[in-house]
Amino acid sequence: MALALASCNKIKIQDSQWCGDIGSQGAVCFNTLSSGEKDIPKAVWDVQRFGMVCTSSATFADWKATIEKLCSVAKDCDYATVQKLNDFFQKVSSFDKIQRATGK
Repeated sequence: MALALASCNKIKIQDSQWCGDIGSQGAVCFNTLSSGEKDIPKAVWDVQRFGMVCTSSATFADWKATIEKLCSVAKDCDYATVQKLNDFFQKVSSFDKIQRATGK
């Protein structure tokens, strides 16, 4: 078990783009670790989103809990990375509220 946890410090979380579909308005995109958002118009989004995978906000909550538990158990996640991950999950939570408000 200790060997498995010791190897966790070699896992790099990629700074990848995530987009949320907002129906007739297109999409809002944000990154996992870096700041900034961008809006994608519907016509462009209709072309880009073909074949994308969607999931619920509950899935993101599960990911967050798992990552936080791993960081706690391994005691090897630096503060800056944890903060960036928390910011990412906050963005996801904010998008979920927008989705519910617009009924999409």
